[in-house]
Amino acid sequence: MHSFSRRIRVVSYHIYLSKRYIASEARQEAFYASLRRGDLSPSLLQWMQHESQETWDRFAGNDFPIIPVITSELPEIGPAGRFYYYWHNDSYYRRPVLSGEPQHLCPADPNLVHLAISPDETQLVRVFQNGSVVINSKEQYWKARAVEFGPYNSLYWIAHDGTVWRSVFDAPAECIYHGPSHPAMSLRRSKGGSAMLLENKSTTWVWQHREDGTISEDVSDTLLVDVHRDGQIVSLQSTTNDAVWNIYEMDLFAKHVVTYQRSYEEERHRIVIQSFEGQEFVSNETMIDPFSKLTPSGNMQYDTDILRFCLEKPYQPPTTYEFNMTNHHLETLARNFAPAFHNMMEERIYATSPDGTQVPITVFSHDKSTIDHVLLVGYGAYEKPAEWSYDPLFHYLLNQGVVVAYANIRNDKILGIQDFIAGAECMQLYGSVTAYGVSAGGVVVGASLQQAPHVFQSGIFVNALLDVEATLRNPDLYLTKEDWEEYGNPELDPSIASYCPVQNVSRGGPPVLVLATLDDDRAPYWNALIYTHKRGTESTHLYMEPSGGHTWNSDRQRMMALQASFVLHSH
Repeated sequence: MHSFSRRIRVVSYHIYLSKRYIASEARQEAFYASLRRGDLSPSLLQWMQHESQETWDRFAGNDFPIIPVITSELPEIGPAGRFYYYWHNDSYYRRPVLSGEPQHLCPADPNLVHLAISPDETQLVRVFQNGSVVINSKEQYWKARAVEFGPYNSLYWIAHDGTVWRSVFDAPAECIYHGPSHPAMSLRRSKGGSAMLLENKSTTWVWQHREDGTISEDVSDTLLVDVHRDGQIVSLQSTTNDAVWNIYEMDLFAKHVVTYQRSYEEERHRIVIQSFEGQEFVSNETMIDPFSKLTPSGNMQYDTDILRFCLEKPYQPPTTYEFNMTNHHLETLARNFAPAFHNMMEERIYATSPDGTQVPITVFSHDKSTIDHVLLVGYGAYEKPAEWSYDPLFHYLLNQGVVVAYANIRNDKILGIQDFIAGAECMQLYGSVTAYGVSAGGVVVGASLQQAPHVFQSGIFVNALLDVEATLRNPDLYLTKEDWEEYGNPELDPSIASYCPVQNVSRGGPPVLVLATLDDDRAPYWNALIYTHKRGTESTHLYMEPSGGHTWNSDRQRMMALQASFVLHSH
């Protein structure tokens, strides 16, 4: 008992020292600058641990809700159609399509960032966070960010410095691209197998293989491009002339091009299938209802008429379908079950933004007679809406009578903030509103809480970008160069500071729960820490885990339990 009391006194003393140290404005800036460099003193670490435990004890404690996480183990057919690939019991397996025993390929690893299968399915490549690459069981120290097999089992990889390398069999590797580094670059083999694609947000480099084994380079000013087996470049922009529908994903097959499209005005999804014979198929609402999220499901095999896709809702785990693109037969392949709902309400309403724009809000609720609280999700970044994927947390909250709503705000930050506030005012008709911002959604949600605190009862941030102005001043961070395209460079655009949550935060306001991880490389931990310091711990509750990354891949049960308890008990 004596040692426990002493630990409490030590923690209290360190909190006192931290508060005393940052009392003056100059010392505050020095303190925040040290955090942005990644400096964590033992006293600050103890303070974070103390705050996290206080937050847990206050809202969840020992009686936290059990929220089951449902995962899918549906096998995927490989590129050559020889094996099914699947995860089971934290390991990756494959089994022959025709007959045979399962083969263990590799165990799950929290440091694994990329997996690639060779076109003939004889090799498996794994890429780890430290840049090491394992080909089957042989390790290569390439300092790679991503690796992909090219035609004839050649290998391509993006190094950490942004250069692209190619090796064929045992020949020495050659650098084939040394332009400006871009963290958003992705590398993939074309579905037809004849070319490699290096893409960033505005440009695609295509390396086409010649018969003599050399490659030619082509540059195309379009993001989503794929190459057919005969070398024909198929551009997504030419697959539809409908301005209402936007293409967000594609699949290329031997006889068909499939595009996945979204209407931002109505927040609906559809599939458009075009054959190389000129025929076109467009899915209808019977196939994809207006309140389901649509995503492709693998489709690694090239020479097939079968398309796989998934449909899901916040309360409904993904269901996988197979669609025959020739005879248009639809079959349910696999369904994940969650506790069923009765009297589930799905509707789309519209809030009016100050400039008159109608903002679509997708609303999910269970038994409207008990509704008194709303969780309003906002994102508004990277030209993506707040998508209604299945979420065990939202499933649980809906079952408790909470309304879960998604505001489809505009991608412009100033207008997006106005849209989100208008959406919150509209949702007050359903009950008190908790704002919910994850990752880049923290910018809009944080600014909205500051500009209109009277509209919100509370707020939740999960690994959120809150100190956007300072984050964008550091070009060495993982996403800074990509985010200059999204937000602008604060050295050239002073307007970023006008909506940055940390730059404008004041003490007090509705209660806010801030969750973060120390090893998040996309929204560094100091975003949460500085925001909490400036807003004040009386109204801001910090919960920080030492690991989990940006996607919170460790102890998700505990994280979801804390959020659920905060939503239900913070008022």
